[in-house]
Amino acid sequence: EMAITWHVTNDGGVRQISHGGATTGQQALLLLVPSRQFALAVLTNSSRGSLLYRDVSRLALKEYLGVTIQAPAPIEVASAELDALAGRYRQL
Repeated sequence: EMAITWHVTNDGGVRQISHGGATTGQQALLLLVPSRQFALAVLTNSSRGSLLYRDVSRLALKEYLGVTIQAPAPIEVASAELDALAGRYRQL
């Protein structure tokens, strides 16, 4: 048995369900908006495909559904708070 982990958001005021995937030199995205009976599949042959499918999905949502997705606003964090996270990390 296998299952997929779905990313669920309400960006732009509409519930979106998506799942991305990647393998050597390829990336893909499946985006669903069930309330609007909308689906988008983007397949790329690039290891930087996520840059493409981000832009394509935002444009498709705007053109087909009138939904505008805003880029997240940066947050301000004091240097002292970040210093506690600085260091050397390694995977065991």
